[in-house]
Amino acid sequence: MGAEGAGARPVVAVARDLFFATKIGDAARRAGRAIVFPRRDEDLLAALRLHQPSLLILDLTAEGLDFGALLRALRADPATAALPVLAYTSHVHWKQHRDLHPLCSRVLTKEEFSRQLPSLLQEPPAGAHDG
Repeated sequence: MGAEGAGARPVVAVARDLFFATKIGDAARRAGRAIVFPRRDEDLLAALRLHQPSLLILDLTAEGLDFGALLRALRADPATAALPVLAYTSHVHWKQHRDLHPLCSRVLTKEEFSRQLPSLLQEPPAGAHDG
């Protein structure tokens, strides 16, 4: 999906770290993309159904969310099964989150995520995991 098709639908992001939340919000605005940050964890699935985003961004280092349960629920629901999920994590937590990688479209380190974010907002990854 190119930027033209993706632009009409917002991006939903879970980012607890203020630095990354600001980085994501600023990059989305520069790309002309609406961005939604659900305020509470329990609002995430409702936000996905309401906004029908073109991309979900997840900070896998955010505490308090059961990302395994969330991602399995997303993939099991026909309304969200094909939703591209772009996740990022730290080098330290990469192996810890390895079991979540197949449930995401792409998983990047925080450094790669920061570097690639503008282009990923223009051309989101495919919904299905690519490897």
